[in-house]
Amino acid sequence: MGEAIRITKPTDLQEEILVFVDSLTNELVATPVQDILISDKYKGMKLSDEIKDKLKKGQSVVIEGIRVGWGTYDVTVQYNAETQKLDSLSTAVTKIGDTTLSKQDV
Repeated sequence: MGEAIRITKPTDLQEEILVFVDSLTNELVATPVQDILISDKYKGMKLSDEIKDKLKKGQSVVIEGIRVGWGTYDVTVQYNAETQKLDSLSTAVTKIGDTTLSKQDV
């Protein structure tokens, strides 16, 4: 997890970096956004460039309609700079078999 900020280097070059707190040392760590690699797919769902850009900047996004054997679900994910992977923040079942669930059912 973290937050993207824009910094200006001594050469007047601007760079966007993702800043996060290392869980072991409790120190701030910075990673250039351009160096972050996000896979094209998550749980079989193709990620658009817009979604990947949001994830690189530390934002959370909802990926809808992930299919599993028993139905579908939506998941909120965010890039974890420390593990360099996407973390699931929450999930919501949207369909079980042929039955579509409302927000009240979940």
